[in-house]
Amino acid sequence: MTKLLHVCKKTYFRNEAIGWEQGFTMLEVLIGLIILSVGLLGLAAMQITFLKGNSFSIKMTEATSIARNKIEDFNNTPFENITSGNEAASIVGSTGIHYNRAWVVVDVDNDGDGGIDWKVVDVTTNWNDPTPHRVSLSTVVSGW
Repeated sequence: MTKLLHVCKKTYFRNEAIGWEQGFTMLEVLIGLIILSVGLLGLAAMQITFLKGNSFSIKMTEATSIARNKIEDFNNTPFENITSGNEAASIVGSTGIHYNRAWVVVDVDNDGDGGIDWKVVDVTTNWNDPTPHRVSLSTVVSGW
Protein backbone atom coordinates (compact mmCIF):
# COMPACT_ATOMS: atom_id res chain seq x y z
CA MET A 1 0.00 0.00 0.00
CA THR A 2 1.32 3.46 -0.87
CA LYS A 3 0.81 6.50 1.32
CA LEU A 4 1.40 10.09 0.17
CA LEU A 5 2.97 12.67 2.50
CA HIS A 6 3.90 16.31 1.74
CA VAL A 7 6.88 17.63 3.67
CA CYS A 8 8.64 20.93 2.80
CA LYS A 9 7.00 21.06 -0.66
CA LYS A 10 8.65 17.79 -1.66
CA THR A 11 6.70 14.68 -2.44
CA TYR A 12 7.68 11.53 -0.56
CA PHE A 13 6.13 8.14 -1.16
CA ARG A 14 5.94 5.39 1.39
CA ASN A 15 6.06 1.96 -0.07
CA GLU A 16 5.46 -0.76 2.48
CA ALA A 17 7.88 -3.16 0.82
CA ILE A 18 10.78 -0.70 0.16
CA GLY A 19 10.43 2.22 2.55
CA TRP A 20 10.46 5.98 1.94
CA GLU A 21 11.34 7.09 -1.64
CA GLN A 22 11.96 10.56 -3.02
CA GLY A 23 11.63 11.29 -6.75
CA PHE A 24 10.57 13.69 -9.47
CA THR A 25 7.04 13.89 -10.74
CA MET A 26 6.32 13.44 -14.43
CA LEU A 27 5.49 17.15 -14.74
CA GLU A 28 8.89 18.16 -13.32
CA VAL A 29 10.65 15.86 -15.76
CA LEU A 30 8.69 17.26 -18.73
CA ILE A 31 9.41 20.87 -17.74
CA GLY A 32 13.10 20.02 -17.40
CA LEU A 33 13.13 18.43 -20.86
CA ILE A 34 11.42 21.46 -22.38
CA ILE A 35 13.98 23.82 -20.84
CA LEU A 36 16.83 21.59 -22.05
CA SER A 37 15.33 21.44 -25.56
CA VAL A 38 15.01 25.23 -25.81
CA GLY A 39 18.63 25.62 -24.71
CA LEU A 40 19.90 23.08 -27.25
CA LEU A 41 17.91 24.72 -30.06
CA GLY A 42 19.49 28.06 -29.13
CA LEU A 43 22.96 26.51 -29.32
CA ALA A 44 22.17 25.00 -32.73
CA ALA A 45 21.01 28.39 -34.05
CA MET A 46 24.21 30.02 -32.78
CA GLN A 47 26.31 27.33 -34.45
CA ILE A 48 24.66 28.06 -37.82
CA THR A 49 25.32 31.77 -37.38
CA PHE A 50 28.98 31.10 -36.54
CA LEU A 51 29.40 28.91 -39.62
CA LYS A 52 27.92 31.57 -41.90
CA GLY A 53 30.16 34.24 -40.37
CA ASN A 54 33.22 32.03 -40.79
CA SER A 55 32.36 31.38 -44.45
CA PHE A 56 31.98 35.11 -45.12
CA SER A 57 35.30 35.83 -43.39
CA ILE A 58 37.09 33.35 -45.63
CA LYS A 59 35.63 34.98 -48.75
CA MET A 60 36.45 38.48 -47.50
CA THR A 61 40.05 37.45 -46.79
CA GLU A 62 40.36 35.89 -50.23
CA ALA A 63 38.97 39.02 -51.94
CA THR A 64 41.36 41.23 -49.96
CA SER A 65 44.27 39.01 -50.94
CA ILE A 66 43.30 39.22 -54.62
CA ALA A 67 43.18 43.03 -54.44
CA ARG A 68 46.47 43.16 -52.52
CA ASN A 69 48.17 40.99 -55.16
CA LYS A 70 47.28 43.54 -57.84
CA ILE A 71 48.67 46.37 -55.73
CA GLU A 72 51.91 44.37 -55.38
CA ASP A 73 51.94 44.01 -59.18
CA PHE A 74 51.78 47.80 -59.50
CA ASN A 75 54.75 48.17 -57.16
CA ASN A 76 56.77 46.07 -59.64
CA THR A 77 55.43 47.81 -62.78
CA PRO A 78 57.22 50.77 -64.40
CA PHE A 79 55.51 54.04 -63.41
CA GLU A 80 54.53 54.95 -66.99
CA ASN A 81 52.77 51.59 -67.53
CA ILE A 82 50.36 51.90 -64.58
CA THR A 83 46.91 52.49 -66.09
CA SER A 84 43.28 51.74 -65.29
CA GLY A 85 41.82 48.38 -66.26
CA ASN A 86 40.23 45.11 -65.18
CA GLU A 87 40.78 41.38 -65.42
CA ALA A 88 39.68 39.75 -68.67
CA ALA A 89 38.38 36.68 -66.81
CA SER A 90 37.10 36.16 -63.29
CA ILE A 91 39.44 34.75 -60.67
CA VAL A 92 38.24 31.53 -59.01
CA GLY A 93 39.06 31.37 -55.32
CA SER A 94 39.72 28.33 -53.15
CA THR A 95 36.06 28.30 -52.06
CA GLY A 96 34.84 28.16 -55.67
CA ILE A 97 33.64 31.77 -55.67
CA HIS A 98 34.33 33.81 -58.83
CA TYR A 99 35.95 37.18 -58.07
CA ASN A 100 36.10 40.11 -60.49
CA ARG A 101 38.95 42.58 -60.08
CA ALA A 102 39.14 46.10 -61.53
CA TRP A 103 41.37 49.08 -60.84
CA VAL A 104 41.20 52.82 -61.44
CA VAL A 105 44.34 54.94 -61.70
CA VAL A 106 44.24 58.71 -61.16
CA ASP A 107 47.28 60.75 -62.24
CA VAL A 108 48.26 63.53 -59.83
CA ASP A 109 50.40 66.58 -60.68
CA ASN A 110 51.44 67.81 -57.24
CA ASP A 111 53.74 70.71 -58.16
CA GLY A 112 51.83 72.04 -61.18
CA ASP A 113 54.65 71.57 -63.70
CA GLY A 114 52.49 69.48 -66.04
CA GLY A 115 54.20 66.18 -65.21
CA ILE A 116 52.68 63.31 -63.28
CA ASP A 117 54.21 63.13 -59.80
CA TRP A 118 52.25 60.16 -58.44
CA LYS A 119 49.30 57.95 -59.18
CA VAL A 120 46.44 57.00 -56.88
CA VAL A 121 45.42 53.39 -57.52
CA ASP A 122 42.06 51.99 -56.31
CA VAL A 123 41.69 48.21 -56.69
CA THR A 124 38.22 46.72 -56.23
CA THR A 125 37.34 43.04 -55.97
CA ASN A 126 33.67 42.02 -56.39
CA TRP A 127 31.86 38.72 -55.82
CA ASN A 128 28.30 37.46 -55.45
CA ASP A 129 27.35 35.07 -52.65
CA PRO A 130 24.30 35.29 -53.28
CA THR A 131 24.24 39.05 -52.68
CA PRO A 132 26.95 41.30 -54.15
CA HIS A 133 29.99 42.09 -52.00
CA ARG A 134 33.00 44.34 -52.62
CA VAL A 135 36.46 44.97 -51.18
CA SER A 136 38.40 48.11 -52.17
CA LEU A 137 42.03 48.90 -51.45
CA SER A 138 43.91 52.09 -52.35
CA THR A 139 47.56 52.98 -52.66
CA VAL A 140 49.74 55.77 -53.97
CA VAL A 141 52.56 55.03 -56.42
CA SER A 142 55.26 57.70 -56.72
CA GLY A 143 57.08 58.55 -59.91
CA TRP A 144 60.10 59.97 -58.10
